[in-house]
Amino acid sequence: GDFPDLIRAILFEHLNICEKIGLKNYVFEIVTEKAICIKSNSKVRLTVVNNEYVTTNHTLFKARNLQFALEFEGNSYLKNDDYIVHLDEDSLMTKNAIIGIINFVAKAKYDFGHGVILYSKDILNWWIMIHESIKVATDYGCIQFQFRLFHKLLYLWKGSFIVARVGAERNVGFDHGIEPSIAEDNFFGLKASSMGYTFDFIDGEVFEFTTITLKDFFKQRQRWALGSRLNIMSPLIPLQFKVFYAAPFLASWVYVLIIPYSILRVMHPIPLDNIFDFLLSFTFCVELYSKLFGAIKQLLLSNRRNIFWGLLSTILLHFIPVTFIIEVCAVFSSFFIRNLYFHVTKKSVNQQCFSNSINA
Repeated sequence: GDFPDLIRAILFEHLNICEKIGLKNYVFEIVTEKAICIKSNSKVRLTVVNNEYVTTNHTLFKARNLQFALEFEGNSYLKNDDYIVHLDEDSLMTKNAIIGIINFVAKAKYDFGHGVILYSKDILNWWIMIHESIKVATDYGCIQFQFRLFHKLLYLWKGSFIVARVGAERNVGFDHGIEPSIAEDNFFGLKASSMGYTFDFIDGEVFEFTTITLKDFFKQRQRWALGSRLNIMSPLIPLQFKVFYAAPFLASWVYVLIIPYSILRVMHPIPLDNIFDFLLSFTFCVELYSKLFGAIKQLLLSNRRNIFWGLLSTILLHFIPVTFIIEVCAVFSSFFIRNLYFHVTKKSVNQQCFSNSINA
């Protein structure tokens, strides 16, 4: 509820695109801690979370709000075979996304679905957008691979584009305690996977904002690192369901060691083993390829013409390790956080950009 203008603008665009497609049986429900000026009707519902609401396991933040929405008596009309599409306040579905969701629901074969999230809808910070391109490559790579081949959550997923069967979501729930509240989306997915529920990949894209400032970028990465660590250490999920999920987190700590290693190598040159040298080069090439791939996909799917500028920026920015250092510092500092919090990044609204993105 911190960005009411943004919520209203995106809601308006979603209603328009659903009308153009001819979708009839749907309801947009806005779950917020702060009341906002939106008139409820047959297609729009507003659920304001009670300030005094406390879950059984004292869950906090977004997970608390989602659990409230599940328990709210006003949602008793939802049947177990209905589907819920989870979006953030800045998530903007394209026509392809809605068609992909319809196809997923029509198959009625899997309990949860996930698609691609792009960050080129409204580029407020080119520097950050280029570095966020690696997330797009992750969607097309890791997330698509795990869902199409295994239909299980092995690595990760993102809570801002999830399609869930109501019965499955109710059984898994979001009330898992305080520590799983930091990265509630991945904890929910791991828990669902451990309970035997199935997943599939959705063909379609959702646009989101990147963080605007480097401070928000730092806070976002810090929360991811903290949430990942707490999920990995949680006794509520069996170890065999967290092995691959732990890999990106452990890899981030390898990056933490790269900086002091690089400094020491310059100060005290030592010969490198060929295998170690190959692994470093391979890691660098994979990261560069992921950013190039993500940038190409984003710029093509958002109908932007300055593709060459974007690719050039990707190559140049990769050699300027500012955001890399910020990520490393965020991961390292997350280890010393004692008071849990949920940092909300600043959002912006650009009506013209919505209209352009909707047609993608």
